[in-house]
Amino acid sequence: MVQPATTTREKDLLGRRVLADALAEKLYDHATSPHDLDPGPTVVTIEGPWGSGKSTLLDLVRERMPTPPRADVSPPPLTVRAASRMLRNGGTPEDPRPAPRTRKGVVTAWFNPWAHQSGEQVWAGLVAEIIEAAQPVLYPTETAREWYWFARNLSRVDRYALRRTLHRRMLSPELTLGALGVVASLAIAIAELETTVGIFGMNVQTAIVALVIALSFLLVGCLHTAWRFLRGPAARFLPGELFHGPVNAAITEEMGTAAEGIIDPLRRARAGSLYLHQHDVSELLADLDRAGYELIVFVDDLDRCRAQTTAEVFEAINLFLAGFVSERRATGRENLGEPGSSMRARFVIGLDPVVVAGHLDRVYSDLYDPEMAMDGEDPSPGWAFLRKLVHLPVPVPQISDSEIFRIVGSIAGTEHPEIPRQRSAEVTVGVGESWRLPRHPSIEELVRDRLAAQPDRSVREAMRQINLWEFYERVLELTSGPEMTEEERLTRSRQLVILAEIVTRWPALQRFLHRRWNGHTGLQLIAAAADDDHSWPVVARNVLGGRGAYDDALGALRDLLRRYDGRAVAALAAQLL
Repeated sequence: MVQPATTTREKDLLGRRVLADALAEKLYDHATSPHDLDPGPTVVTIEGPWGSGKSTLLDLVRERMPTPPRADVSPPPLTVRAASRMLRNGGTPEDPRPAPRTRKGVVTAWFNPWAHQSGEQVWAGLVAEIIEAAQPVLYPTETAREWYWFARNLSRVDRYALRRTLHRRMLSPELTLGALGVVASLAIAIAELETTVGIFGMNVQTAIVALVIALSFLLVGCLHTAWRFLRGPAARFLPGELFHGPVNAAITEEMGTAAEGIIDPLRRARAGSLYLHQHDVSELLADLDRAGYELIVFVDDLDRCRAQTTAEVFEAINLFLAGFVSERRATGRENLGEPGSSMRARFVIGLDPVVVAGHLDRVYSDLYDPEMAMDGEDPSPGWAFLRKLVHLPVPVPQISDSEIFRIVGSIAGTEHPEIPRQRSAEVTVGVGESWRLPRHPSIEELVRDRLAAQPDRSVREAMRQINLWEFYERVLELTSGPEMTEEERLTRSRQLVILAEIVTRWPALQRFLHRRWNGHTGLQLIAAAADDDHSWPVVARNVLGGRGAYDDALGALRDLLRRYDGRAVAALAAQLL
């Protein structure tokens, strides 16, 4: 059973709890069902434009997934003796048992590809997140992690060279001092046979004293070496990467020679690196599968990535989904008729399909014939790619007026019984002074009307507009004199609401609207011509420099200025901007 939604209520400002509950239950039910039943969706997309609440919904779904309990595994420390035995015998044999028919739960990982700029980085980041997500199930303690990854990495290192390195590094430094002392005592005995020293009233030859000291160092060194071999941690004498994750080519530099490091030459090439990353995850998923758990990876902010990074993420997912079955077939570890034999992983991706399809079109424009790559009524190959990859598209519902108003009330400090108060309307602006955001029915009604009139509902856009309006109020409050009447302040606040919409709704126009011509701004010229159909085209062309791409935005701005005293708003903008 998925977790109850009581813990997510405070975060559910957009009313997404029911949608998150349904999606989480569907994913969890398919993940914990027997493998011979309907496997359910493997790739799920949470689709919506920027600011529509995709990240919030992803987070809510992940929170509904039960956290796996930590495995009851407490192995003894991995000593030099145990590591030497594993290096000699080849590690621990892989568990041949199939995955249990009864599934225990899921393991979730959160991956943000925005920070990665290449295919190898994408794979490395994805593998790192999966490794950390599997920790509670496969290696809940530090000692368990050392045993697990050391055994896993033995297949890609030169075990005999590594064993020699381990034995050499564990030798006590006292052995070296003892050996040097023996050589020194022999040199003294040859050079000065009759030299003696007095010790407790006895004359003892110098060579014998040196020999005794050297033998003492040798004895201490032997005891210290024996203690290191029997009780010393192996991680102290070998590169730490062997014990904390999949080994990579950097270990050869740490160990000094390539013969002591990785023997798989594919690791050194980009393609080989991706190939081995795939193997790393394949082995990890096999162990999770045998433990009764399935992996669910949540991918966020994909539409913020560069076009090439977006394509690399989808290529990684394709390799992820296609490579595991072929890997098990190639190694003879798959029996298609055996329940629980196939490894499974699911991806829940937050994206703007318009942006992502455009990225895919740009990256693959030279690889595919658009006519051949498209499917059905898809307008471009990028849309066809998404159709083929995604098994369950979940569009984020449009934000309703009531939801926008509730959030606006929270931002502005208006008390509301259904949502927590995020910020007080009263803000300290100086020592002993306070400032209150104007709260009047006419202003609140204007804010509601303008947010409801936006063509694309977005909480982030609403917050941008409210925050800018609040900022302008602070600026003018600090510069205005006490002689302003309450009605004048309310009139100014209504004008600032409109100005904040102009700045946040049409950022591409700001360069032209605030440029000055003969002492007037472009916004003042447009506002003056808004009611004149004859002069409007001429003024608009002059202000924008004949750029026809802005005609639709300029038309919407004209309607706004005609409706809400555009001349006064433009004059206020000239004062502030």
